[in-house]
Amino acid sequence: MKKCSYCGAEYPDDLVVCPIDQTPFDQQEQAIAPTLPEPTKRRSRIVLVVRDIIIFWILTMGGCLIAGFVIPRSTPEEATTKIVGIITSLGAIVAFTIVGSLVPSGRWYHLFLVAVGVWLTTLALIPLYDYTVWRWFGGSFWLAVNMGIGGGISYVFKKTPKPPPNTARGCVKSFGQ
Repeated sequence: MKKCSYCGAEYPDDLVVCPIDQTPFDQQEQAIAPTLPEPTKRRSRIVLVVRDIIIFWILTMGGCLIAGFVIPRSTPEEATTKIVGIITSLGAIVAFTIVGSLVPSGRWYHLFLVAVGVWLTTLALIPLYDYTVWRWFGGSFWLAVNMGIGGGISYVFKKTPKPPPNTARGCVKSFGQ
């Protein structure tokens, strides 16, 4: 049996990480268990970031598409722009909430990578939609705000486990010892 150094729970020997908090088992046990080589870990992180950028774009652009069908054509352009901005922001918050809930570990670092990836992909808006470079730079602020809100909300759906008391000094005893 393996014991998680973070939460103290015990698991079968064939597990590599704790299923509750994703903490790898101690180094001696990891040497016995199969591990992924470093390039594979990096590749899997990139795949997750790309997946989450796609989730972001589906939710934000899907919201804009729905708004395009729902907003009457007689609505003034300024009001339409505000409505689409609000819908895009809500889609971004929902996307970051989902992404923050899906990531196995390193929530804020992962959300940051996704936000940077989304921000860089918005470079395509400059030639396509008469988007200025200054507006593109300014968009990074709102993207960060949406990331913060969505990342915070994601704790409602997936909490980061707290270590049991006195684990820093190795004072935790399991039952039966």
